[in-house]
Amino acid sequence: MKNLLLIILGLIVTAVAAVLLIALGKPDEFKVERSISIKATADKIYPLIEDFHEWRNWSPWENVDPKMQRSFGGEKKGKGSMYRWDGNANVGAGCMEMKEAIPQSKVEIRLDFIKPFEGTCNVDFSLTPNLEGTNVVWTMTGKNALPAKVMSVFMNVDDCSGKQFEIGLKNLKDKVEDVKKEPGQANLPGAASQPGAATPAGAATQPGAATQAGTATQPDTATPAGAATQAGTATQSRTATPTGAARPTEAPSQH
Repeated sequence: MKNLLLIILGLIVTAVAAVLLIALGKPDEFKVERSISIKATADKIYPLIEDFHEWRNWSPWENVDPKMQRSFGGEKKGKGSMYRWDGNANVGAGCMEMKEAIPQSKVEIRLDFIKPFEGTCNVDFSLTPNLEGTNVVWTMTGKNALPAKVMSVFMNVDDCSGKQFEIGLKNLKDKVEDVKKEPGQANLPGAASQPGAATPAGAATQPGAATQAGTATQPDTATPAGAATQAGTATQSRTATPTGAARPTEAPSQH
Protein backbone atom coordinates (compact mmCIF):
# COMPACT_ATOMS: atom_id res chain seq x y z
CA MET A 1 0.00 0.00 0.00
CA LYS A 2 2.82 2.36 0.91
CA ASN A 3 4.51 1.76 -2.45
CA LEU A 4 1.24 2.45 -4.26
CA LEU A 5 0.82 5.77 -2.46
CA LEU A 6 4.39 6.72 -3.35
CA ILE A 7 3.71 5.92 -7.01
CA ILE A 8 0.53 8.01 -7.02
CA LEU A 9 2.33 10.89 -5.31
CA GLY A 10 5.13 10.67 -7.84
CA LEU A 11 2.67 10.80 -10.72
CA ILE A 12 0.97 13.87 -9.24
CA VAL A 13 4.28 15.67 -8.77
CA THR A 14 5.30 14.80 -12.33
CA ALA A 15 1.99 16.07 -13.71
CA VAL A 16 2.25 19.36 -11.79
CA ALA A 17 5.83 19.84 -12.94
CA ALA A 18 4.82 19.17 -16.56
CA VAL A 19 1.99 21.73 -16.37
CA LEU A 20 4.33 24.34 -14.89
CA LEU A 21 6.92 23.73 -17.59
CA ILE A 22 4.29 24.12 -20.31
CA ALA A 23 2.90 27.24 -18.62
CA LEU A 24 6.35 28.85 -18.41
CA GLY A 25 6.63 28.43 -22.16
CA LYS A 26 3.51 30.52 -22.77
CA PRO A 27 3.94 34.12 -24.05
CA ASP A 28 4.19 36.95 -21.52
CA GLU A 29 1.40 38.92 -23.20
CA PHE A 30 -1.93 38.03 -24.78
CA LYS A 31 -4.23 39.63 -27.32
CA VAL A 32 -7.84 38.86 -28.22
CA GLU A 33 -9.41 40.70 -31.15
CA ARG A 34 -12.64 40.47 -33.13
CA SER A 35 -14.31 42.79 -35.63
CA ILE A 36 -17.61 43.27 -37.43
CA SER A 37 -18.97 45.51 -40.17
CA ILE A 38 -22.09 47.52 -39.28
CA LYS A 39 -24.37 49.21 -41.80
CA ALA A 40 -24.37 52.58 -40.05
CA THR A 41 -22.18 55.61 -39.59
CA ALA A 42 -19.91 55.85 -36.54
CA ASP A 43 -22.10 58.50 -34.87
CA LYS A 44 -24.84 55.85 -34.50
CA ILE A 45 -22.47 53.29 -32.94
CA TYR A 46 -20.14 55.37 -30.76
CA PRO A 47 -22.78 56.46 -28.17
CA LEU A 48 -23.51 52.81 -27.34
CA ILE A 49 -19.84 52.20 -26.51
CA GLU A 50 -18.79 55.41 -24.74
CA ASP A 51 -21.70 55.20 -22.27
CA PHE A 52 -21.47 52.28 -19.82
CA HIS A 53 -25.21 52.63 -19.15
CA GLU A 54 -25.81 51.51 -22.74
CA TRP A 55 -23.79 48.31 -22.39
CA ARG A 56 -26.83 46.48 -21.01
CA ASN A 57 -28.24 46.62 -24.54
CA TRP A 58 -25.44 44.62 -26.15
CA SER A 59 -22.70 43.37 -23.79
CA PRO A 60 -22.53 39.54 -23.80
CA TRP A 61 -22.02 39.39 -20.03
CA GLU A 62 -24.91 41.59 -18.92
CA ASN A 63 -27.54 38.85 -18.70
CA VAL A 64 -25.35 35.95 -17.60
CA ASP A 65 -26.18 36.63 -13.95
CA PRO A 66 -29.65 38.19 -13.39
CA LYS A 67 -28.63 39.13 -9.83
CA MET A 68 -25.39 40.85 -10.81
CA GLN A 69 -24.83 44.11 -8.94
CA ARG A 70 -23.82 47.18 -11.00
CA SER A 71 -22.66 50.63 -10.03
CA PHE A 72 -21.44 53.66 -11.96
CA GLY A 73 -19.02 56.40 -10.99
CA GLY A 74 -16.90 59.26 -12.24
CA GLU A 75 -18.20 61.04 -15.32
CA LYS A 76 -21.64 60.14 -16.69
CA LYS A 77 -20.07 58.88 -19.91
CA GLY A 78 -16.89 59.11 -21.94
CA LYS A 79 -13.45 59.70 -20.46
CA GLY A 80 -13.42 59.33 -16.69
CA SER A 81 -16.59 57.25 -16.44
CA MET A 82 -16.49 54.03 -14.40
CA TYR A 83 -18.49 50.82 -14.20
CA ARG A 84 -18.28 48.20 -11.42
CA TRP A 85 -19.89 44.79 -11.33
CA ASP A 86 -20.14 41.97 -8.83
CA GLY A 87 -21.83 38.69 -9.74
CA ASN A 88 -21.66 34.93 -9.60
CA ALA A 89 -18.76 32.70 -10.62
CA ASN A 90 -19.63 33.10 -14.31
CA VAL A 91 -19.10 36.87 -14.34
CA GLY A 92 -16.94 37.46 -11.26
CA ALA A 93 -16.29 41.01 -10.08
CA GLY A 94 -14.30 43.91 -11.42
CA CYS A 95 -14.17 47.49 -12.59
CA MET A 96 -13.84 49.31 -15.91
CA GLU A 97 -12.62 52.87 -16.30
CA MET A 98 -12.76 54.75 -19.59
CA LYS A 99 -9.30 56.24 -20.11
CA GLU A 100 -9.88 57.79 -23.54
CA ALA A 101 -12.89 58.52 -25.69
CA ILE A 102 -12.43 60.05 -29.13
CA PRO A 103 -15.87 60.76 -30.65
CA GLN A 104 -16.81 58.50 -33.58
CA SER A 105 -13.31 57.01 -33.55
CA LYS A 106 -11.97 55.22 -30.48
CA VAL A 107 -12.62 54.19 -26.87
CA GLU A 108 -9.89 52.96 -24.49
CA ILE A 109 -10.76 51.19 -21.22
CA ARG A 110 -8.77 49.91 -18.26
CA LEU A 111 -10.28 46.62 -17.12
CA ASP A 112 -9.49 45.38 -13.60
CA PHE A 113 -10.59 41.90 -12.56
CA ILE A 114 -11.07 41.30 -8.83
CA LYS A 115 -12.50 37.79 -8.77
CA PRO A 116 -12.33 34.90 -9.48
CA PHE A 117 -8.75 36.09 -10.06
CA GLU A 118 -7.00 39.45 -10.09
CA GLY A 119 -5.66 40.95 -13.28
CA THR A 120 -5.57 44.06 -15.42
CA CYS A 121 -6.25 44.35 -19.16
CA ASN A 122 -6.54 47.09 -21.73
CA VAL A 123 -9.66 47.11 -23.87
CA ASP A 124 -9.95 49.15 -27.07
CA PHE A 125 -12.81 49.81 -29.47
CA SER A 126 -11.91 51.37 -32.81
CA LEU A 127 -14.39 52.58 -35.41
CA THR A 128 -13.32 53.14 -39.02
CA PRO A 129 -15.51 53.85 -42.04
CA ASN A 130 -15.79 51.27 -44.82
CA LEU A 131 -17.89 50.80 -47.95
CA GLU A 132 -20.70 49.17 -45.98
CA GLY A 133 -20.78 51.65 -43.11
CA THR A 134 -18.39 51.23 -40.17
CA ASN A 135 -15.90 48.55 -39.15
CA VAL A 136 -15.83 48.02 -35.38
CA VAL A 137 -12.81 46.30 -33.81
CA TRP A 138 -12.89 45.06 -30.20
CA THR A 139 -9.43 44.33 -28.76
CA MET A 140 -8.24 43.16 -25.34
CA THR A 141 -4.55 42.96 -24.39
CA GLY A 142 -2.74 42.24 -21.16
CA LYS A 143 0.12 40.58 -19.32
CA ASN A 144 0.20 36.82 -18.87
CA ALA A 145 1.04 36.27 -15.20
CA LEU A 146 1.87 32.74 -14.05
CA PRO A 147 -1.72 31.91 -12.94
CA ALA A 148 -3.00 33.02 -16.34
CA LYS A 149 -0.34 30.95 -18.07
CA VAL A 150 -1.33 27.88 -16.08
CA MET A 151 -4.98 28.47 -16.93
CA SER A 152 -4.10 28.78 -20.61
CA VAL A 153 -2.67 25.25 -20.52
CA PHE A 154 -6.21 23.92 -20.07
CA MET A 155 -8.24 26.50 -22.01
CA ASN A 156 -7.73 28.72 -25.03
CA VAL A 157 -8.23 32.31 -23.90
CA ASP A 158 -8.65 33.55 -27.46
CA ASP A 159 -11.44 31.06 -28.14
CA CYS A 160 -13.29 31.71 -24.87
CA SER A 161 -13.06 35.50 -24.80
CA GLY A 162 -13.22 35.77 -28.59
CA LYS A 163 -16.55 33.95 -28.69
CA GLN A 164 -18.01 36.46 -26.21
CA PHE A 165 -16.61 39.33 -28.28
CA GLU A 166 -18.39 37.91 -31.33
CA ILE A 167 -21.69 37.72 -29.46
CA GLY A 168 -21.30 41.29 -28.19
CA LEU A 169 -20.43 42.69 -31.60
CA LYS A 170 -23.39 40.90 -33.18
CA ASN A 171 -25.68 42.31 -30.47
CA LEU A 172 -24.25 45.78 -31.13
CA LYS A 173 -24.80 45.36 -34.87
CA ASP A 174 -28.42 44.27 -34.37
CA LYS A 175 -29.07 47.15 -31.97
CA VAL A 176 -27.68 49.78 -34.33
CA GLU A 177 -29.25 48.33 -37.47
CA ASP A 178 -32.52 47.84 -35.55
CA VAL A 179 -32.84 44.27 -36.76
CA LYS A 180 -36.31 42.89 -36.12
CA LYS A 181 -36.18 39.46 -34.54
CA GLU A 182 -37.95 36.66 -36.35
CA PRO A 183 -39.90 34.06 -34.33
CA GLY A 184 -37.53 31.87 -32.35
CA GLN A 185 -34.62 34.34 -32.38
CA ALA A 186 -33.25 35.90 -29.20
CA ASN A 187 -33.94 39.53 -28.44
CA LEU A 188 -31.13 41.86 -27.47
CA PRO A 189 -30.06 41.61 -23.83
CA GLY A 190 -32.34 43.77 -21.68
CA ALA A 191 -34.84 44.37 -24.48
CA ALA A 192 -38.43 43.25 -24.21
CA SER A 193 -39.47 40.46 -26.54
CA GLN A 194 -41.52 41.64 -29.47
CA PRO A 195 -44.64 39.89 -30.67
CA GLY A 196 -44.30 38.81 -34.22
CA ALA A 197 -45.19 35.15 -34.62
CA ALA A 198 -47.01 35.06 -37.94
CA THR A 199 -49.86 32.70 -38.75
CA PRO A 200 -48.60 29.76 -40.86
CA ALA A 201 -48.00 30.82 -44.45
CA GLY A 202 -50.31 29.17 -46.90
CA ALA A 203 -52.91 28.11 -44.33
CA ALA A 204 -55.99 28.80 -46.40
CA THR A 205 -59.48 28.88 -44.88
CA GLN A 206 -61.64 25.96 -45.97
CA PRO A 207 -64.92 26.81 -47.72
CA GLY A 208 -67.69 27.01 -45.19
CA ALA A 209 -65.35 26.81 -42.20
CA ALA A 210 -65.50 29.77 -39.85
CA THR A 211 -62.17 31.37 -38.89
CA GLN A 212 -61.46 31.42 -35.17
CA ALA A 213 -61.59 34.89 -33.71
CA GLY A 214 -59.31 35.97 -30.90
CA THR A 215 -56.38 33.71 -31.70
CA ALA A 216 -53.40 35.60 -30.33
CA THR A 217 -49.99 35.53 -31.97
CA GLN A 218 -47.31 34.00 -29.77
CA PRO A 219 -44.43 36.21 -28.57
CA ASP A 220 -40.91 35.25 -29.48
CA THR A 221 -39.08 32.98 -27.05
CA ALA A 222 -35.75 34.49 -26.00
CA THR A 223 -32.72 32.23 -26.02
CA PRO A 224 -30.11 32.60 -23.23
CA ALA A 225 -27.96 35.67 -23.48
CA GLY A 226 -24.80 33.57 -23.56
CA ALA A 227 -25.75 31.69 -26.73
CA ALA A 228 -22.96 32.20 -29.26
CA THR A 229 -23.58 33.76 -32.64
CA GLN A 230 -21.09 34.09 -35.44
CA ALA A 231 -19.66 37.54 -36.11
CA GLY A 232 -20.39 38.84 -39.51
CA THR A 233 -23.09 40.50 -41.58
CA ALA A 234 -26.35 38.77 -41.12
CA THR A 235 -29.04 39.61 -43.69
CA GLN A 236 -32.60 39.35 -42.46
CA SER A 237 -34.89 37.89 -45.08
CA ARG A 238 -38.69 38.02 -45.05
CA THR A 239 -40.95 35.46 -46.61
CA ALA A 240 -43.66 37.01 -48.72
CA THR A 241 -47.21 36.34 -47.50
CA PRO A 242 -49.17 34.25 -50.03
CA THR A 243 -52.31 35.76 -51.51
CA GLY A 244 -55.22 35.13 -49.21
CA ALA A 245 -53.11 34.47 -46.13
CA ALA A 246 -53.34 36.80 -43.17
CA ARG A 247 -50.45 39.28 -42.98
CA PRO A 248 -48.75 39.38 -39.53
CA THR A 249 -48.65 42.66 -37.70
CA GLU A 250 -45.10 43.99 -37.79
CA ALA A 251 -43.47 44.66 -34.46
CA PRO A 252 -42.47 48.27 -33.81
CA SER A 253 -38.79 49.10 -34.20
CA GLN A 254 -36.68 49.08 -31.05
CA HIS A 255 -34.90 52.29 -30.25
